[in-house]
Amino acid sequence: MMAMGDAGNVPRRLASILLTRKPRFTDGRNETTATAESKAGYTMAVSFWVADPPELSLFSIHCSKTRDLQHSKLANFRNMPNMVGAEGRFVLLRAAFAERCSLSEYFLYKAAVAGEPPSLERIPSPYEYDDGDDQRGVREFGILQLGNHYLVVALCLAPSSDLDYHLRIYSSGRKSWSTTTLRKPCLGVGRIVPGKVITLGEEGLQGWVDLSLGLLVCDLRHQGQDQGPTRVLSFIPLPEPLPGNRYKLIRCHIPPPLEK
Repeated sequence: MMAMGDAGNVPRRLASILLTRKPRFTDGRNETTATAESKAGYTMAVSFWVADPPELSLFSIHCSKTRDLQHSKLANFRNMPNMVGAEGRFVLLRAAFAERCSLSEYFLYKAAVAGEPPSLERIPSPYEYDDGDDQRGVREFGILQLGNHYLVVALCLAPSSDLDYHLRIYSSGRKSWSTTTLRKPCLGVGRIVPGKVITLGEEGLQGWVDLSLGLLVCDLRHQGQDQGPTRVLSFIPLPEPLPGNRYKLIRCHIPPPLEK
């Protein structure tokens, strides 16, 4: 694994990496480093340190604020920032800063491509002007590239119903969020709580995986152009786990590393 302080560290192009969800805190930088500013004026720099699988690749964060007296590496954060989505060259980070009433903020990192440097973009929250935030319970977001634009997708449990979900989609083209209410497609199955998001093929199908029950699948190909009022979820059941595996699923609370 590459040392984070190695000045000769040059990012390599690998088919895929295993990426840890939790950051290291350091002011080390390399050719992957990109910065963005939070709503409250914190400047956050994100860098990646690539290792050949099966070793974990790392990402690091350095955060500062004008006139901020840092007493620890976590002084700028209410809790530790973490990785909540990855697809292709995109990586989504969630962070809650030290402001007393600060809600979680989201930052999308885009890796460099030919002629385009790496970038870090703050995604405005749909809750910046109210106190609700049902995305706090979302463990992983989907990311879908559509031409020159991208979508960030969250499937949230609707708090007012055991049968509905809220599909929240951020469009980089519109610079805004939309919300669609979707009915649960499997009435005879218990409440599905997704812990993993996967892309099915290259046709805009997103799958939300509950390893104890099955997959919820939605077609997002045309979501960037309209609100999709007829959009529906479909359900793909998984086989019943063996007794030992069911016990592990119940006890498992830590999500696996993100593969990208």
